[in-house]
Amino acid sequence: MNILNREQFFSKQNARFWFCLSLLIPLYYCMVTLVNVFSYKYIVQDDARLHIVWLQRFVDGELFPNDWIADYYMAYASPGFKFIYWLGAQVNLEPMFLAKLMPIPVGLMATIYIFGVSFQIFPVPAGAFLTTLIFNQGMWFKNDVLSATARGFAYPFFAGFLFYLMQGRILPCLLFIGLEALFYPMICLVSVGILIIRLVQLHKGSLQLSQQKVNYILAVGGLIIVAVILSPAFFRETPFEPQVTAAQMKEMVEFSPNGRSPYFGFGPLLFWTHGRSGVRLPLLPPVAWLALLLPWLRSSKTGLIKHLTPKVEILWQILLPSLGLFVLAHIMLLRLYLPSRYTYFSFRFILPIAGGIVLTVLFEKTWRWFDSIRRSGRWLSPRQFVIAGLTSFFAFAFIFVPLVPPVLMSNQHWFVGKRAELYEFIAEQPKDTIVASLSKYADNIPSFSERTVLISRESAIAFHLGYYNEIRKRVVDVMAAQYSPSLEPVQKLIQDYKVNFFLVDKGAYTSTYISENDWFMQFQPVAGDAIATLEQSEKPAVEKLSEQCSALTGEKYILLDAQCIQQQS
Repeated sequence: MNILNREQFFSKQNARFWFCLSLLIPLYYCMVTLVNVFSYKYIVQDDARLHIVWLQRFVDGELFPNDWIADYYMAYASPGFKFIYWLGAQVNLEPMFLAKLMPIPVGLMATIYIFGVSFQIFPVPAGAFLTTLIFNQGMWFKNDVLSATARGFAYPFFAGFLFYLMQGRILPCLLFIGLEALFYPMICLVSVGILIIRLVQLHKGSLQLSQQKVNYILAVGGLIIVAVILSPAFFRETPFEPQVTAAQMKEMVEFSPNGRSPYFGFGPLLFWTHGRSGVRLPLLPPVAWLALLLPWLRSSKTGLIKHLTPKVEILWQILLPSLGLFVLAHIMLLRLYLPSRYTYFSFRFILPIAGGIVLTVLFEKTWRWFDSIRRSGRWLSPRQFVIAGLTSFFAFAFIFVPLVPPVLMSNQHWFVGKRAELYEFIAEQPKDTIVASLSKYADNIPSFSERTVLISRESAIAFHLGYYNEIRKRVVDVMAAQYSPSLEPVQKLIQDYKVNFFLVDKGAYTSTYISENDWFMQFQPVAGDAIATLEQSEKPAVEKLSEQCSALTGEKYILLDAQCIQQQS
């Protein structure tokens, strides 16, 4: 097969070649990621620490007994997400291990469908390949699919929904809406919004109701499926309610710019573009922003752009309900979860699809220009030489730089456990062991040791007050005990919470340890009291017992035996 000829390169006859080449992209990214992941004994993806580690209960029901944090995250995990890890556990695949393999099928499935979506919009195989390349770069430079959490499944399911919708296939389309609802409800609301928008069509400059029966079947079917699957979530009762309101969020330091879940307090530009409140336009890969040239290129009737089909209207059909739900989520804050969830994924589909089309058209124009120069037999002028050099440089950077493993790993948010002796020691303790700590190492103990922590910064999310008020009380109690000159608060903490070990950083007994930690400073007045105690050179009781009650001492931490502390007077 000769694809070096321009006509052959862009021919529909090479669709199979470009499709197979597209599949190599996620396989490469998977390979690089897995090599990195399996190079360490203790490694975990950031979001897996919150959403997957508790699912280890599917393998061993004795893990995390009466664990407030584990119970909370499992209570709000989507049913489809929990089911797939439960299914893996039935064949002895531990959730934390399965999570490391899950990006392979998820990435491949998303790539297959996005190739099909792009090819329906712009039936040029090379263009579909470039779309999948841009799409995968954006997907693998974020931690959605890598985390193997529920939101990672939004990529293949939304791509599958779009593929079958554009083909007019009712049952597969509704099936994927159901999967979206079971795994990641926010994206299924966008899908239903698309179905509703398609009931109104532009005809001869005016809006009118669709004349296609399939659109009504899909809209009604989608609404019924979403209502049936999501309605139980609106009526469930948990001990972690109520949900925090917008008015409460504005008053809580936890939602300020320096809080654990920053939301309010930013300038207008940041508030509407970044973080949990903004549309979160993807900055990577930059080439995706060529999508902005598509409306201008559509006015041309020459070259490859003439192959663009009317199905390109799916792009604005994705955009409109996403923005509508984004606004609605701001109005009904947290009832529809975070506003950014409704635009985050939409732009990661719209920009790669449109950007792949534009890049293909520009690539073909550039090839034609070089070909005309070659046929004329003349040399490049200095200006043409500079243009050719810059074009080659950016093409090389676009294709190869994102493939470099260190560049890829820099955005994937993997946490490597560097205190192996600590995690091994705690893992050897009984399964009902509880560790109390303000240390950052507490974030990783459930993942690496499969033991309960009383608190951790990572799990201190304030979206539900029933849950967070308990977490806040625990943080206050632990901080008060750790910095109290008296032994009584420490022993009371151990007795009240049945603590087995107390993990303390060696640098914890300086005022800057607290004052320079934004999370600690949220908890007033106990943080201020701790600083005052340290500045007055009063030695906390826990510090006095560091040597006497040490169960394990590392370079930067001390693990204290709670039973030893209880025996002191």
